[in-house]
Amino acid sequence: MSEVSELEKSIQLLNEEIKLLAKQENVLKKKFEYDSEIKANSKYKKPNFPNFIPELQNVLTSNSNHNFDESKSNLNSDNNQLYSNDNEARIRKQKLRSIPGQLTLEHKLFDDEISRLLSPEVVSLPSQRRKRMKLERPNLHIREILKNFVILEIVYRMVGITFFPVVDPTDLEFLDTKKLLSIRREMLGIRLEIYNDLISSFEKPHYILLKQSEKSKIWSIFKYTIPNYIDIHSLFLKINNGIITTDSDIFLFAKDVYSALSSISKKIQYFKKLENLKVFENLNIDLIGIQISFLFKSIYNIRISLKEWDIITCTIESTESYINKETRTFYRKWEIQFQGPIKKLVSKLEQFRQSITEE
Repeated sequence: MSEVSELEKSIQLLNEEIKLLAKQENVLKKKFEYDSEIKANSKYKKPNFPNFIPELQNVLTSNSNHNFDESKSNLNSDNNQLYSNDNEARIRKQKLRSIPGQLTLEHKLFDDEISRLLSPEVVSLPSQRRKRMKLERPNLHIREILKNFVILEIVYRMVGITFFPVVDPTDLEFLDTKKLLSIRREMLGIRLEIYNDLISSFEKPHYILLKQSEKSKIWSIFKYTIPNYIDIHSLFLKINNGIITTDSDIFLFAKDVYSALSSISKKIQYFKKLENLKVFENLNIDLIGIQISFLFKSIYNIRISLKEWDIITCTIESTESYINKETRTFYRKWEIQFQGPIKKLVSKLEQFRQSITEE
């Protein structure tokens, strides 16, 4: 009896499932009829594909899974090859992977082994290449003239002070009578370049732009990249009280600024050179080359202050934890001895080392 009751329950569940499936079938039928009605009333037309590409027509119009007939297309064959229509030359053997509804094709102009060795210029049109060559390769006479100008500019720039013309667009205006541009106020650029012996190259250049007044023709500072620790305006006022009207005055002003930049650079180069020669270590120097400190013989911290090329103050401290009175007096004596010209610093450090060993 128990088996019969279980079978009856199973039959009942199956009947309920059949009813549920029947309801879903009715819903799908109604949806399909609705979609068919929309297609019938629309202006949609089935595309007319050429009959000689049946596979393409099947892929684009079929509602199935878009599988190709591999026996007919042979697109997945390892022996399939692409040929050029122009010269009938074989490019390369490729494997074409079949994706439902899509073919993945890859085109390469050259083989991987040689494409990296070729310039993209070879694929440009000959007319374009000739035009580009005319622009990029002037005749020998023009190239020789340009070369001479470049060499001349390099020679001038080696001096450290060069001038170049500048135009402020706000100072341009058209003449009333003729359609010609006129410059209301002239400008002049000054380029200052310091040569660094340690790196055997020029340092980053500095620039000063001067602008001439429209009426009095007096030059004034317009823009500059000179560091703030150089008082460029006071140097400008030193030349004829700031009333600069001639090229000679401009050159004198540029020379003073160049001298200030060069002096700072040479002092910094001097101490860095001593550090490279292992005279001392742990060099610290400020931007203007005035406050300098270094470690001598890994024990003595020496700090000096400069004025121009002279040491005006010096302090000596030891890394040792305890310093007696006699040693401190010894340091005070040498702090006075170190004062004087920078060029005697190396010899004084050697004397200081000898006196330490004698102590």
